[in-house]
Amino acid sequence: MYLARILRVIILFELVRLGVTIKASDGDDVQCVDSIIQPAFNNTLLKNHRFQESPSEIPRTVETGKRNNLQSWEAQVSTANCPAGTVPIRIYNDSRLNVGTASHTATHAPVHEYAVIRETPRDYLYGAKATINVWDPEIEGDEMSIAQMWIAAGKYETGNLNTIEVGCQVLPRMYLDNKPRLFVFWTSDSYKHGCYNLKCSGFIQTSSSIVIGGSITPVSSFGGSQYEITILVWRDRISGNWWLSLGSNSSVIGYWPGELFTTLADHAVVAEWGGEILNSASHGQHTKTQMGSGHFPAEGFRNSSYFRNIEMVDKNNSLQTVQDYEKLVTQPECYDIKTAYTDEWKSHFYYGGPGFRSGAVTRVVDTRLWRINLDYHCLSRITDNEYDGAGMAAVAGPSGFTDLKCGGTTEQRRLNRKNRRCLMELLEPFGRRSVGDVKTKSNRDANQDQNPFVALQAFFDQEES
Repeated sequence: MYLARILRVIILFELVRLGVTIKASDGDDVQCVDSIIQPAFNNTLLKNHRFQESPSEIPRTVETGKRNNLQSWEAQVSTANCPAGTVPIRIYNDSRLNVGTASHTATHAPVHEYAVIRETPRDYLYGAKATINVWDPEIEGDEMSIAQMWIAAGKYETGNLNTIEVGCQVLPRMYLDNKPRLFVFWTSDSYKHGCYNLKCSGFIQTSSSIVIGGSITPVSSFGGSQYEITILVWRDRISGNWWLSLGSNSSVIGYWPGELFTTLADHAVVAEWGGEILNSASHGQHTKTQMGSGHFPAEGFRNSSYFRNIEMVDKNNSLQTVQDYEKLVTQPECYDIKTAYTDEWKSHFYYGGPGFRSGAVTRVVDTRLWRINLDYHCLSRITDNEYDGAGMAAVAGPSGFTDLKCGGTTEQRRLNRKNRRCLMELLEPFGRRSVGDVKTKSNRDANQDQNPFVALQAFFDQEES
C-alpha cells in the first residue's frame, strides 16, 4: 500500500513536469502547475512578492445556535487531483471571451443590470461573506448571469476603482456551456483592464484541488431541493493580501496579493452582494436572460434565489452582520430584490427575475452613432393594449451607455406625453454637447445621425403623424 502511494505521487509529479492534461471531477481539462510558477507571477507588480502558503488568521464569527428551519444543502465546486505544491488550472478551449469586451451579438455596448444591496460602513471594511443559493439561470445568446460579492474602493469616474469580485456565474462565452461556475475577478483601474480566474496574472491559488472556473453542483430546483455555497473574502492583517475561502468550513482557496491594488491596498470602503446580468438587447428588445432562479423575490424559498447570512469583516478581523445597507435595483420590472432579517439567516434577501416577458413593448431608434432603446419591458399585462410599468430610455453612444428612466405610469403601447417630455429633458444635455441648439428644425434635420435628442424627437414626431 505504501509503495503504491509513493508510485502514484511520482506519476503525478511527472505529469506536472510534462504539462499533461488531466480531467477534473466535472470533466473539464486542467493542468497541474507548480504553485510558484502559476500565471500570477508573470505580473510585474509581483516581481518581489513572497508566496504565502496560508493566511495568518481567519475572521472570527459568533455562532447563534439557532436552528435553520429552511432546509438546504452545500453544493460542491469541481476538483482535480493535483499533487501537493501544485494547483489545478482550467484549460479554456476555444473560449470566445475577451475579458472586458462587450457581447459580439449586440450592435452597441450592452447594459449591465443589477439587483444588489450595498454596505458602506462608517469605518472601513476588511472583507465580506455570504451564503449564495446556486441556480442555473437561462441565458440568451452570449450574455451572462452572475450571483456575486463585490469589495471595492476608489471611484469609477477617476479611474482608480479597485474591486475584488467572486461568486457564481453562467457565462457561455468563457466556458462554452450554461453551467454555474465559481469565478474570481479583479480590477485596479475602473475596469479598463480586468482579470478573470487564472486566465491572466493576478490571483494566486494555494489549493491543490479546487478548480477556479469549475462547475458547481448540484443546482437548486424550482420547488425542490436547494443548494448553496458560502464565500468569504478578507484582508490578512499581516501580509496585506486578500484571501478567499469556500464552504461552511472555510476551505482556503488562494489570495489576491496586496501589490495588485492602489485604493484597495489597505482596506475597502464598500461591499455589495447580489445579481448582475448583461442585456445586449440584440433583438431590439430587453433580454430574456434570467437572474437568480428566474423568478421574482416575492415567491420566496425554493422558488426565488437568495443570499443569506450576509456579513462584513471589521478592523478587528471579526464578522459583523450587515444592517445599514441600501438596495440598488436598475430594472425592477425585470429583476428585483426583497430584504429581510431572521435569527437563523440574519441579514438576507431574495432577488432575481425573468427578464423580458410576454407583453413587453420595445422601440429602438438607431442612428449612425447612437442607439436609443425605448423600453416598456418586463411589464405586467393589464389588457391587450395596456401595461403597468415605467418608461425608460437607454442611450448608447461613442462615450458609453447611459440609462435614463422616467416615472411609473400605465403605458399604452408608447410612452405617454408626460414620460416623453421627461425623456426629452434627460436627453437634451446630450444634444447640447453635440450640436448646441438642438431645438431648431435645421439642426434636427442636419444632425439626427449625430444627436440622440434630435433622433428621439424625430421618432416621436413620426409616431404622432
